[in-house]
Amino acid sequence: MSLEVGASDYPVTSRRMYQEGDCTIRVFVKEDGTASNMSVSKSTGFAPLDQAVCLAIQKAPFVPARSNGKTVGAFTDINIPWRLSAK
Repeated sequence: MSLEVGASDYPVTSRRMYQEGDCTIRVFVKEDGTASNMSVSKSTGFAPLDQAVCLAIQKAPFVPARSNGKTVGAFTDINIPWRLSAK
C-alpha cells in the first residue's frame, strides 16, 4: 500500500499559518481493502492537518492482511509528517 499525501493535500489554512506536525491514525483495514474505524492516536495539534490525513486514508486503496492464506481485517497505524518546504 502506498499512501500519497503531498503538497496539494496541505490544507490552505494550515499552509498560511505555517502549521506542521506528525499525525498518526489508527485504522482498521477490512478484508475488502477499505478503511474503517479511524482514530487519531497522535495529533499534529492542528485539526485541519489531522482531518486531511483522515480524508486521504478514506480514499486510499489498501491491501488487506492475510492469515492462513485468507484475507482478514486488521488494525494498522499510519503516520503522516506534514512539513512545509520553505517558510
